[in-house]
Amino acid sequence: MGLEPYQLGDVPLAYPQEYERGLRLPAGRGVLIMPTDAPQLAEATRTADAGTLYRRFLGSPPHLTPILLARLCTVDYQRRLALVAADAATGQGVAIARYE
Repeated sequence: MGLEPYQLGDVPLAYPQEYERGLRLPAGRGVLIMPTDAPQLAEATRTADAGTLYRRFLGSPPHLTPILLARLCTVDYQRRLALVAADAATGQGVAIARYE
């Protein structure tokens, strides 16, 4: 796929490598499942349409401060897990799954 693999220093220490993989969606789009990335999350929130943001945050989206981004993107992979799907061709984030 089109994305370069993460380098050792880019991946959080406890990141479960077994969850990182390339997938092809039923419609044919390739995605890479990888660790959360704060700059990508900020950009996705900044550029998303109002309806997407309303559904994502169940109301008006919060102002994304550095503290909120850190909270959303810092996980321990035991009690908090987040996985991002990025378009394999462009690297642009297309989905996120999380549990807390």
